[in-house]
Amino acid sequence: MTSFILCAVYPAPALLVTNATVVGNYNCEMTGGVGKHPFSRALMQVHADGKGNISSGLVVHPGVLTLELASFGTEQTPAPGTPAFYFQQPFEICGYFLGVGSTYTIRADGEGTMTINWVPDGSNKATPVDCTGGEKFHYTILVTSATSFSIMSSDLKNSNCATVDPLVNCGSSLAGTCQLQH
Repeated sequence: MTSFILCAVYPAPALLVTNATVVGNYNCEMTGGVGKHPFSRALMQVHADGKGNISSGLVVHPGVLTLELASFGTEQTPAPGTPAFYFQQPFEICGYFLGVGSTYTIRADGEGTMTINWVPDGSNKATPVDCTGGEKFHYTILVTSATSFSIMSSDLKNSNCATVDPLVNCGSSLAGTCQLQH
């Protein structure tokens, strides 16, 4: 007599994801490029209400964005055969506060979008990079757990990149992770 044991392996149940999955105060750290500054980074704090709205949430922890814009290199082209000296140079630090009308949407598969309107801090400078204007950033997000999500800016470079305000016209390629704060 032959005996058979039937085994089946089932994947773990997927996280049921909705707008309500992303709720609370999140700290985000992103690196990449902003405008004409390919080696930049951003720190962002936001509050998600679980209903698709981004707000400052708590008076103690308002929504904030700090951009450190950096260039890599001397921005000079060396003569052929001449060694080039490259370095990372912080170019400007820009601060922003959360503006009204910031939203997010999460699909059942965990992918979503986020649009955040940023209002410049009154202490932002106009030179060497003009950080005095408001910014609207669009993000693609992927919920990876009940307490974190991956985030990537989805603002593409357009043909007007050579104009005076590179933040508005040159897009961004920031990516990172947002973690729920307890």
